Amino acid sequence: MSLRSLNKRIQCCSEEMTLQRRSAVTLLQRQKTDLSRRLRALPLPAVMGLAVLGGFVAQRLSHRLPPSRLLHLYLTARAF
Repeated sequence: MSLRSLNKRIQCCSEEMTLQRRSAVTLLQRQKTDLSRRLRALPLPAVMGLAVLGGFVAQRLSHRLPPSRLLHLYLTARAF
């Protein structure tokens, strides 16, 4: 393979990576905008209630279960 063809191949790959990067940034921006729009539609009291309920459940679980079981539940939840 000649140096010139290798240089063309590198340039082509570089352009493809730039295009992929732009597409990924555009997709992330679109998802961020969509999420922001959806979050504005949720009423604040409902979000606060879910946060309090989640904290209550987490506190109950942490006091009733041994640490090894909590770690197992955490790793199981993280797998999904």
